Amino acid sequence: MGKQIENVAVNKKDIKWESEDLSYLEESTFRRNYWEIITAAKVAKDTKNAMNLIGSSNVILTYNDLKDFVWKAKYFGIMHDERAGVPRTAYKGVVEVKVKGKNSLFLAPPRDKLEQDFSIST
Repeated sequence: MGKQIENVAVNKKDIKWESEDLSYLEESTFRRNYWEIITAAKVAKDTKNAMNLIGSSNVILTYNDLKDFVWKAKYFGIMHDERAGVPRTAYKGVVEVKVKGKNSLFLAPPRDKLEQDFSIST
């Protein structure tokens, strides 16, 4: 894991947490906002298409099962281990990474599973 975190900068600035508005982290607010972000992302049909799209926008790439997730995670050079059948860094099955700087790549389960996990009714 050291390889994944070796370039992480440590914050040296004091933060007065008691004066920060952290309401965006409340579960229902976070879930709703995150759903809006991932569903606004461009849908990639495969890893190469994802790399082409990521320069201009956030991208969502579906994984069909854990084996598929591991293959795609290795392709992008990200952590691919799991616990209880869920990718370790996932929120509701979605693993988010920054690729080429500013845009996010969301490795996500199929849409019907996402809707179920985010409690979205269609």
